[in-house]
Amino acid sequence: METRRLALRPWCLEDATDFHRIWGDSRVKWWGRPNSTVTESRIQLAKILERSTKMSLGLGWWAIEDRARAGIIGDVFLQPLAYEPKTVELGYHLVPDAWGHGYATEAAQAILTYGFTVLGLDCIVALVHIDNARSLKVAGRLNLMDCGPVDHAGLPHRRFEARPCVRETGIPDEQGMALSVTDWRDFQNREPKTRL
Repeated sequence: METRRLALRPWCLEDATDFHRIWGDSRVKWWGRPNSTVTESRIQLAKILERSTKMSLGLGWWAIEDRARAGIIGDVFLQPLAYEPKTVELGYHLVPDAWGHGYATEAAQAILTYGFTVLGLDCIVALVHIDNARSLKVAGRLNLMDCGPVDHAGLPHRRFEARPCVRETGIPDEQGMALSVTDWRDFQNREPKTRL
């Protein structure tokens, strides 16, 4: 899936070094110990890929690539919420040098649109730590409904919800992008690029 500036594609184990740039950085993974080695990140990525195979069709984790720089700058996901398995959670993480450019909003908007238009979801939640000012702003830019404080992973968060807001055109909102189910399946089933 592509947006104006980004390409979203499934992760593969060959991406472990790029995955480590995200999950090995304490500025990104500040709520716990960041991964200390690429090997540790590869193990975490393998677990995510395995868990993704057990999710409902269409849910999973995607690498976010900056099309202009041709490099991975983060990740975005739709997955069952651990303590509410029938609820789908949106999340994203970006390397610090990608912060402040609107990439999180752009990637999250694309995944929300995909969730509503392709998967037919009627609600997607985002859980944002109360001290994560940047992500709180992203939730605001996405017009997510603030449903109040929640405890998530033993930490104080705010729960946000998104619901489809379909206009006559069938596209969720002015920034929405629509993919047909066939287009999305073609994207998901394409051969991954070989990394050198």
